[in-house]
Amino acid sequence: MKKYVLALSIVIFLVSCKKDVSLEKNSESSAINNTSAQKTKQLQIGDTYAGGVIFYFSDRAHKHGLVCAQQDAGSFPWDLTVFDPNLANLYNPVLVGTANTVIGAGSANTSTIVNTLGTGNYAAALCRSYNGGGYNDWFLPSKDELNLMYQNLKVPGFVTFSSSSPSYYWSSSEIDYRAVWSQKFDDGQQVDFAWKNNVMNVRAVRAF
Repeated sequence: MKKYVLALSIVIFLVSCKKDVSLEKNSESSAINNTSAQKTKQLQIGDTYAGGVIFYFSDRAHKHGLVCAQQDAGSFPWDLTVFDPNLANLYNPVLVGTANTVIGAGSANTSTIVNTLGTGNYAAALCRSYNGGGYNDWFLPSKDELNLMYQNLKVPGFVTFSSSSPSYYWSSSEIDYRAVWSQKFDDGQQVDFAWKNNVMNVRAVRAF
């Protein structure tokens, strides 16, 4: 009888061990499947993320980059300098000093513009006060950032931009005291002759 009880105990123990091993394998398999699912969900250009739509990655892992707002902030001048067409030769807006055009310059450009010009309904100030997605660090894109928006979102049709023609958008990159880089989103032409008093489309950008 004792031998029978001992044998039965051994059988129960072995069955229990097999179940534990099976559970461990299932757990490992689940973890592998979850990891694979995460890898397949890597962020891509055109994805809605971080309050906007992704148009640039600054790293190979696709964890950091730039998004633009899903809608325009409206149409505004670059600054608030009054322009009299009858006295065009007297047009003399402030030279802000945001000549930087590269990717990554937009935020610093915007801070410089707003710190110099103060509050008001102009392009950089509207971007800085935008809070899409609950974020408050939006900015007016630099010349090169604006071009990436055109190339990576407008051209493939990921995002709708202004349908007016011509459809100009402001950058934060200054050329001189009168002019700023802008871009036509009809054909992608980057324009170097837009005076600051012009009313153009404004699209905010933020980094993630």
